[in-house]
Amino acid sequence: MAVTVRDRPALIAEVANCIDAENFDPSKAHKELKDLPWAYFVTTNYDDLLNKDNKFRSIITEDLYLWEGVHSVKKLIYAIHGNLDNPHTLTREDYRCWGERNPRASRRLEDTLFNRTVLFVGYSISDPNFGDILNRVKRIMGDKSLTQKGLAPGLGA
Repeated sequence: MAVTVRDRPALIAEVANCIDAENFDPSKAHKELKDLPWAYFVTTNYDDLLNKDNKFRSIITEDLYLWEGVHSVKKLIYAIHGNLDNPHTLTREDYRCWGERNPRASRRLEDTLFNRTVLFVGYSISDPNFGDILNRVKRIMGDKSLTQKGLAPGLGA
């Protein structure tokens, strides 16, 4: 669906209108994430379905460098493009300038990728912002490169 809007508040309202998360329930996969051994999740999705039943702590980009109380949380979701209340990465310009506008968040996510196991859950792992951070970590780690695993619907067990 293509929509033309003239200002940012109108764009944010249109996104919230198109993604009516209140009328969606988490799927079985959403609910089972709490049972996985990983504590850190990264998502580019705006909805709060991961958090709805799982009682994870979800933090948006501006909060990534604020770690008060984070270590006491069992599961943490990095919502790197915001959420429905604050979808801050929406336009081509937002994506292009993400690293410049969110330098502390970028470094915090990079640090987490160095030191923790992280599961990406979102629209696409090809997200340019997450990809830049992941590639930077891979270059630095060299031969000690990250083990990458993915989960996708329909892959048999």
